[in-house]
Amino acid sequence: MKRILIIEDEVPVLEVFEEFFALLGLETTSAKNGEEALEVFRKGGPFDLYVIDIKVPKIDGFTLARFFRESDSHTPILFLSGWVDQEIQERTKEIPGTIYLKKPATFEQIKKVLKDLEIIP
Repeated sequence: MKRILIIEDEVPVLEVFEEFFALLGLETTSAKNGEEALEVFRKGGPFDLYVIDIKVPKIDGFTLARFFRESDSHTPILFLSGWVDQEIQERTKEIPGTIYLKKPATFEQIKKVLKDLEIIP
């Protein structure tokens, strides 16, 4: 079973992601801020996919993504964020193996990314 680490500070959004990924047969672990995400990673990583909100408390999503990339060079990172501007899109491109989807992303968009990454068949 593929394992996903979700970093999202908005609890209702986090719960929707957890349910969605569970319906797809994926195991999820969640963190509500950057410090919690690092702790989860150190105890249970690496994962098969990192789903990161860019703007999370304590340690931002870009810093987390760079840490994950240094520790785990192969696992894809999916940024999901409501932030939309050229700088954000450029910063995501600076980190290899990342994909950026603007919130609210549809389940079909996320499912397509998961298929493209071979997380689901």
